[in-house]
Amino acid sequence: MGVGKYQPKGELEFELKSRYAAGMAEPASIFDLEDDDTLQHAVDVARASVTAGRYVEHDAAMAWLDRLSKGEVIPPPSPYRQE
Repeated sequence: MGVGKYQPKGELEFELKSRYAAGMAEPASIFDLEDDDTLQHAVDVARASVTAGRYVEHDAAMAWLDRLSKGEVIPPPSPYRQE
């Protein structure tokens, strides 16, 4: 089975489960490691940044991502600072 080729669901499930020895717990995803306090802190920090006028304009972020997707190596856009 090569990367990017269709695999029937049952076959894929078996392949994933067979990577771990019997009785071993599957490791947690990095997306499961976040707790409610951590998430709330991140939201609070983001809101404070926007309130203070520190954010990247949507069009600037999309233009940067578009250039990255074409293989360009460029620094991220600078945050907009509202005076």
